[in-house]
Formats: sequence, C-alpha cells, structure tokens
Amino acid sequence: VFVGEISSLQKPGDFITDFIGHEPVVVIVDTDGRIRAFSNVCTHRASLLVEDSGNCGRFIKCPYHAWSFGLDGSLLGVPYQNGFTDNVDKSQLGLIEFRLDIWTRFIFVNISGDAPPLLEYLSPLPEQLAQHDLISPKMSLELNDVVDVHWKIMVDNAFCDYHLPFVHANSIGRFADPDGVTEKIWKYTGRITAKWKDEELSSSKIVDGLTGDGAKGSMAYSVFPNWFIAVFPNGGFNVMWWSPLSAEKTRARVHNFSIDAHSDLRSGVEQLKAVQNED
Repeated sequence: VFVGEISSLQKPGDFITDFIGHEPVVVIVDTDGRIRAFSNVCTHRASLLVEDSGNCGRFIKCPYHAWSFGLDGSLLGVPYQNGFTDNVDKSQLGLIEFRLDIWTRFIFVNISGDAPPLLEYLSPLPEQLAQHDLISPKMSLELNDVVDVHWKIMVDNAFCDYHLPFVHANSIGRFADPDGVTEKIWKYTGRITAKWKDEELSSSKIVDGLTGDGAKGSMAYSVFPNWFIAVFPNGGFNVMWWSPLSAEKTRARVHNFSIDAHSDLRSGVEQLKAVQNED
C-alpha cells in the first residue's frame, strides 16, 4: 500500500505516518539513512507514538509512559524499571517492522509480509513509465480532504474515464479527446490513456524523448487497492490515494508534481480543488 514519497524523508529522524486499514504505520529515516516502516504503536500499552509528519530527533518517545525507541525500532529506555515485578526484556519489545520498498520516489508498505515483490506488483507500470522523469518534478501543492463517501467509490470513480467530459467539462475534461480514451487491466494495475486535443498538445511543451502514448496525452494508472498516478506529456504528474476513515468517510489526498508549476494549468490549486469537488 502506498504511504508517501521520499521528498519529506531526507535526514535521520524524519518521519511520516499513515494508516493501512486499521494499522497505524510510521515510516522513518534511521541513523544510517535507510527508510524503514514500523507499527506506530508502543509495545507497552499500545499508545500511538507519533502523528502527522516531522522529525523526532534521535529517538521516538511514547507520549504515554515515555518509553523510548531508536530509529531502528529497538527499545532504548524504560523509565522507573524498579516499579516492574519482572525485569523488562528490551530485546523483545522493539517496534514491529513491516516490509517496505521504493519505486523511484514512491514508498509502499506491506504489513502482512506476503505481497509479491514491489516491481512485480506494479507491473507493467514501471516499464511503461520508463520514459517519464518522476524524480526531478517538485511537489507544487497538495490537497488533504475528508469526504463523506466509502473509499472504494472514490477509487472506482478515479478509474472511470466515461465521466470526464461530463463531470469535469469545465476542468480537466476540456483537455482530453473523449474519443481518444482507452483502458487496459492487468493483475494489480490498470491504465487509462487519454489523448489530448490537438490544440492542447500544440500549446504545451512536450518533454524531449517521449514517444508513443506518453507523448500524445495523459497516462493514468490505478494500483490496487487505493493508489493512482497520472502522468502528462509536459513532464508533470499527479498522485492520488484514498484511505478509509470509516465506512462512510474517506481521506482523499492529491499531490501535484510539476517541472514548472506556473506554466502548467493542471498544477493550479484551484483546478485541483475543482476536480476534487466535482468528484
């Protein structure tokens, strides 16, 4: 499951948090610069350890009883140990670590431990996006909204190309040719290819070296269960994902990445807000 990207994880102690289903997860940079994923739950009384994102310094300290954990998940300190009937075995009470892998800049975590290797899981997305530079563009803006809808409906809607010229007629729908949209499904991924209108292509600076569908319009991929990436021939791309807060509420997030946010209409915050509201 996608949990974030590496731009906010640059130095030891940097962390981001999320939930995978009911499981709180913290992704953190350890002292060696390695990005790792742990259960964001104290092994003593199950308090949530950290929230949102930031830098925790040299260790994570539980806000409930001040147990401290190293950036490698090991239990470092237990205050007032003489109050325990038995000695605390620190070697057995470190944080639970989860499988983590990174494709380009995108971080995925597998809490069950039995998912296929990430590149196999994402296939054929990495091969088909090999011409696109997904590292250089900078995040120009982000949306983080709570919407009153079941999360699977948001995922289904994102992969629906049929609604684009109607629901988004005054936003992103005006860029694409409705007759130039195709879909394809693989095991864990699906792709929507939307050819841009001729006037839109002629007014955009197409990235050097792009060929095929990538040079003609948008290529959007849905990755099971809740991640979506749309890349554009001008070098920008959007990342979207939807996380359940309850059966009726969903956290809907959009991150926009652009080479030149000022010249790309798709990078405008009002545009992204409009699309989110329309959906």
